[in-house]
Amino acid sequence: MTEEKIEQGTCLRCGRVATLHRGLCIDCFRKSSEIFTIPDYIDLTVCRSCGAQLKGKHWEYGGELKDIIEDEIHSSLEELSGVEVSLEDIEMRRGGEGLYHVEVRAVALFPGGGVIPTRKALTVRVKSSLCPRCSRIHGSYYEAIIQVRGSGKDLLRQEEAVDRVLERVDQIARGDPMTFVTKLVKVRGGWDIYVGRNQSARRIAQEMHRLYGGDYKVSSKLVGRREGRELKRFTYLVRLPPWRRGDYLLKDGTPHRIEGFQGRRVKLKNIETRREESVEISSVETLAHYPSKEVEMEATVLYTSEREIVIMDPVSFAEVNIKKPPGWKRRESVKVVRVDGGIYLL
Repeated sequence: MTEEKIEQGTCLRCGRVATLHRGLCIDCFRKSSEIFTIPDYIDLTVCRSCGAQLKGKHWEYGGELKDIIEDEIHSSLEELSGVEVSLEDIEMRRGGEGLYHVEVRAVALFPGGGVIPTRKALTVRVKSSLCPRCSRIHGSYYEAIIQVRGSGKDLLRQEEAVDRVLERVDQIARGDPMTFVTKLVKVRGGWDIYVGRNQSARRIAQEMHRLYGGDYKVSSKLVGRREGRELKRFTYLVRLPPWRRGDYLLKDGTPHRIEGFQGRRVKLKNIETRREESVEISSVETLAHYPSKEVEMEATVLYTSEREIVIMDPVSFAEVNIKKPPGWKRRESVKVVRVDGGIYLL
């Protein structure tokens, strides 16, 4: 809007001396001038399932119908009088099917002070349709399956992994609406998650494998051809190991920390010798397992000698002597692992 000069003078219509705009005082300006215009009708196409709006050839996702209508009114409003217009309220009333009667209340900010309230009415016609995303979901469309499998002894861990997959799908869908879950199926040994976008399914499955370790496999099946191209559906198997990274296994009488996973192998670190080794998961599945949150503790340092650290057992409160590691510096407490009655310095 072009800023116009504020002037004092005699109103051309009523003769009153006042602040003028286009030669008229605020009262005469209100009576003689149209403040703004909006169309009598606004036509919208909205998805009946998710509320997405079709704009041109593209669908825009997110937002309630009232917000969509308000945005359309804002964008179609045209100021005519040279004064600034501020929308105060938009009131909607449902008419027939797909019809909304709307009253727009606004004020014009008169130069030099004062406001001019005004109202306009219009009708919004909403055409119901189905966006491509919802059309695929309703048609049970999917491009990939993420199979989460695990030990039957740790069902909560399986459910945690499935929840993480669903959360990642929601996050990716904010930027890619074609990423969605068609269905979630409980099967023997785990869950099958049907995903609408293969690229997203692959990305999520790889993230899960990096996070949890265990086994990871990819397979595909030819389901048709389109314009000479093969159409495939992919399956991503994420088999959770029976433990978590950071947990402990009691191997050869000594706690071994789980450092990571690679395929069907697990990397272990001997807490006493600090040596690392990689072994087949199947070879250590029967070993005693200790979750880190249950065995890692803080212990108070009582005193030190030339070769040992004397700490207080955080459970029995007895004094325990531990060999001092090279380069150790005195501090008030240390982190320890308490497994099978033994205490080991981390």
